[in-house]
Amino acid sequence: MSRRCVPVYELAESDFALDPVWQFVSESGGEEGIDESYAEPAPNGLSLGGSGSFMVGARYLLTDRRELPGAVQVDILGRYASFTPTFLYVQGRPVDPLSIDVATRIARITHGTQSRPLRWCLDAKFAGEVDLRSGRISRSRLIHGIGILARLVRLRIMRNA
Repeated sequence: MSRRCVPVYELAESDFALDPVWQFVSESGGEEGIDESYAEPAPNGLSLGGSGSFMVGARYLLTDRRELPGAVQVDILGRYASFTPTFLYVQGRPVDPLSIDVATRIARITHGTQSRPLRWCLDAKFAGEVDLRSGRISRSRLIHGIGILARLVRLRIMRNA
């Protein structure tokens, strides 16, 4: 059986329109050239209780109130999920929503004014949940870095428990 595996950095807006949830490949099944940097559509979607890493289609709200498509990495370990904004698609081009120059890059691509992402909202629900998960994007790189460090510490503690 052939799997539809794609390198994560090649996932496009159209891929998330077809399949909003992509799971990182943990085993290549003997397929040459496929490693953990690849993802495939996740037939079971998102659910807490297990473990895995996913790329999930999302919508980003910008400071100028525009909404752009993108993706958020969702890491699940048991009952906990962490979220990392990963891609923002600006006229089909992927842009890092957390980069320091994101507003400048968006303006350059759109030939418009500078605007940065404020919030994200997933395009897929977790099993058993009514609402879509969403989150804020911190403007401060220090606060964002501390948040990532806290998540890593929590994951380490949970894995050793």
